Amino acid sequence: MNLKCDSCLLKFDLDSHRPKSLPCGHTICKECVENPALGTKCPTCKKAFEKRRPQNLPDTAIVVRLLEDEEAPPSKKPKTENPNLAQQLVSASSPQTPQRVQIIKHRDGKIQVKGLMPGQQLVQMPDGKLHVLDTIPPPGQQITTIGQRNANSDLVQKTSSIVRAIQGIPQTPATPVNDASAVPATSAAAYVGPPLFSVLTITNQYLDNGRLNVNAILRDVSQQWSTPRSLRDLKGEGSEDLLRVMGAHLEELQTSGEVQPSVMEEVLKMSALRRLKVRCTPSEKYPDLPLQLEELHIDYATENQLRCLEHMSRLSSLTVLNYAGSNLTFPPSQHKRLLWLCVGFNTGHKFTMMSLIRAHASSVQELRVCCTPTDSNGKSFYFPDLGQELAACGLSALRRLVLDRRLEKSRCSHQAASCLLQRRTVRDALFPLPVEVFCTLCHRAEF
Repeated sequence: MNLKCDSCLLKFDLDSHRPKSLPCGHTICKECVENPALGTKCPTCKKAFEKRRPQNLPDTAIVVRLLEDEEAPPSKKPKTENPNLAQQLVSASSPQTPQRVQIIKHRDGKIQVKGLMPGQQLVQMPDGKLHVLDTIPPPGQQITTIGQRNANSDLVQKTSSIVRAIQGIPQTPATPVNDASAVPATSAAAYVGPPLFSVLTITNQYLDNGRLNVNAILRDVSQQWSTPRSLRDLKGEGSEDLLRVMGAHLEELQTSGEVQPSVMEEVLKMSALRRLKVRCTPSEKYPDLPLQLEELHIDYATENQLRCLEHMSRLSSLTVLNYAGSNLTFPPSQHKRLLWLCVGFNTGHKFTMMSLIRAHASSVQELRVCCTPTDSNGKSFYFPDLGQELAACGLSALRRLVLDRRLEKSRCSHQAASCLLQRRTVRDALFPLPVEVFCTLCHRAEF
């Protein structure tokens, strides 16, 4: 039975996603009730209600009952046994083998084996049949099973004997058992591999005349995905509607193109968000940024958004491009967590970006600066004294400096001498720090 929360689209369970009944009559899970982004409105009918704790909201009784019935074991007799199974469990050569061995399945899912003598184990042979193995034979007697190899065979080992279910008994691995010992049913082996991260990418098929088709996205998500933790290439009008539904569980968000302030208002409510890449619109007013971010890439940030950087205690990776606001001064960071920093600025806003670099000088290990090797394309992004200015910032942890040539359209081959001279000048200015200086075009293979 596929019972899902209307808000997060996750399946109901009897734990963190327990179904809770709102005053309006609609049902959402306990985790969504605890989510601050829910506010005081039902996500289904938008009817306002008084904010309450999850424990003060009643369970949706019919959904809980369905879940309990779904999780309960099938209704059978308390004990079942297969009388024909004993014929497969008799060892022809051992006089101590019982003439009848019982395998009993209890209602709680446990399996019980009765009738084994001390020192005997129940094992499955390569032919799929179950046999009794004497692990402590009488003196001078060989251990054999019906037509199978002896006990020294690598196919029959005491330490890895398996009780497998046949003819109505679940095929669940269990450890070897002796008489009257219960065998608990175990779950499937845990996944071993790289981290699994569900990603949803917004493609043009979800756009209808420039507007995001939220209903189509949610329909596809419920059919093909677990709840996505990463949302990429978000674009189109109505993007805030999608974030309002899915934002509570997103850990990563990447937008495509410029976003409107209404989108950033929903971003601010996303308490699980850790990584954000966004491009704002110049001259627009935007709300603050969420302070729990660990990675941030922002283009055309506003003054209040840059001020939020001072309070991001988890931030380890930061890209700030094309800031066009008033010049700001940043105090030294109290968190000392930022390890990677990329800045892009023109000469008019160099003061702000240099202040940002100084604020994190004690922790930044790699720094990227967008600049040109000469002033042939204009002086806005050419900084002849870049080495001396960076040396004055006190970058004590810096190990790698990258001159980002994203403003250049081709390799530096026609300006190779200027690029080499710029890198050498910067490296000499930073001496004695062991800093490697690279160019993203001349050393393209590095990036």
